[in-house]
Amino acid sequence: MNSTMTISGSGQEAGRLLPDSPTDGIIERRTNTRFPTHLHACLVPLSMADEIRCETDDVGEDGIHVTVPVGYGVAVGQRYEVQLAAPGATLGMGPLLTSPGQFATVVRTSLDADATGGSVGVGLRLDAPLPPGVC
Repeated sequence: MNSTMTISGSGQEAGRLLPDSPTDGIIERRTNTRFPTHLHACLVPLSMADEIRCETDDVGEDGIHVTVPVGYGVAVGQRYEVQLAAPGATLGMGPLLTSPGQFATVVRTSLDADATGGSVGVGLRLDAPLPPGVC
């Protein structure tokens, strides 16, 4: 199914269905290219609950995808402050790529369960683009 369609959300976005892929039937809503990038990340809930330490799977100008352990209750619509460590750095031990106040909204989650509990893939749409050179 190679149809192009418009979907509504926080405005009109172009989307397309991806046939014959691991995400078969999922609407592609990205507006910018994502690049496979593994950076240490931290999602800080606005509710001041425990922060979620994780790693990015891919990064784009307007969004990121991270994998988090099961059990944090991450759901579509939730808001987080996002902190990304510079390549080769860890959080708290080096420079950050994001400035304070870099917020994002969860737009997609996918459960990858296994015998050890599994993980959740989380797609986040950033409120403001990442600084130049990050992706």
